[in-house]
Amino acid sequence: MARKKIPTVIEDTFETLIPTYYEKHKAETDLKKQSDELNKKIKKLFTENDSTLVKSTKAKKDERQYVVGNLKATYYLKESLSIDEEGLVEFLKKHHYTDAVKTVEVVDEDVLEKMMYDGTITKKHIQEMNKFKKVSDVAYLTVKVIKEAENE
Repeated sequence: MARKKIPTVIEDTFETLIPTYYEKHKAETDLKKQSDELNKKIKKLFTENDSTLVKSTKAKKDERQYVVGNLKATYYLKESLSIDEEGLVEFLKKHHYTDAVKTVEVVDEDVLEKMMYDGTITKKHIQEMNKFKKVSDVAYLTVKVIKEAENE
């Protein structure tokens, strides 16, 4: 693939930044893999040796700590819960707390798809409604080593 001619200053900047970014990003990825593996091993040691670890007097309830030199590792479990909305709606209806339940109108996507397939509603109709909202713009950058064949 032929390159477009770009100003030398920009080209020199790309020539410097892209290889540097690639090397730093690769090093970061490698270090992240290593630290994740060490994290797993430390957590495993804490869970397997629960009864033999002395809990620090400064540790909160259900926390375990281990000090090495000036480093302190603290291990704890944090419970994460989410509400079963369908079950909650059933419970609220059953106990007559219907004021806490909303009825929300939504598009039946299956029916809309069928109407578009049948031609009842066209893509043009939907575009004419102009009812689109921008969620966000996301910029991506990937840098990888290219094979010799791609470089020509």
